[in-house]
Amino acid sequence: MHRSIALAVLASTVLATHARPALAAEPAPVHVTAPRLDRPPHPPPSRRMAKAKPLSRKDRRTARAFVAAGSAVFGVFYLTATFVGANSLDEIHEDGQVTPEERDEERISKLVFLPVAGPLVAAPFGRTKGDKAGLVGFGLIQAAGLAYLAGGSVMLARDRRARRLELMAGPTPSGGTLGLRGRF
Repeated sequence: MHRSIALAVLASTVLATHARPALAAEPAPVHVTAPRLDRPPHPPPSRRMAKAKPLSRKDRRTARAFVAAGSAVFGVFYLTATFVGANSLDEIHEDGQVTPEERDEERISKLVFLPVAGPLVAAPFGRTKGDKAGLVGFGLIQAAGLAYLAGGSVMLARDRRARRLELMAGPTPSGGTLGLRGRF
């Protein structure tokens, strides 16, 4: 009995090793195209997504000066315009009646409370060329102060974002050092 089992096992192993597998159909040829070298495989990162570099000390000082100067110029000229407009409204409404001649003055006085656009919109209502030029000047100077303020703020915001995570490396007498600093 043991002999028959041994012969069966031997026969199955011989057949398994010497048996030919069935021929399969040949696979379809695969065509591989070479990569194009005239353009990179991925589009370049946009300038907005590029890694922002921290500002130098001098550039940070310049950005802070822009913020300070813009705030001062905008604040002084806006406050001056609103004080003049408030004083003019008080004089117009002092007697309780607004005459037809005072209507344009009242419009100007109310419009100068709007920053930047108010004096520019109120300029056509000025009585003389000097009034019109003064209102346009106030509007343009307020716009310039606001532009300085915005430009400096954007520079400082980008600098803060770039300084959020820094990797530092340096040599030491016994080898080197590697540091990672982050701000939240």
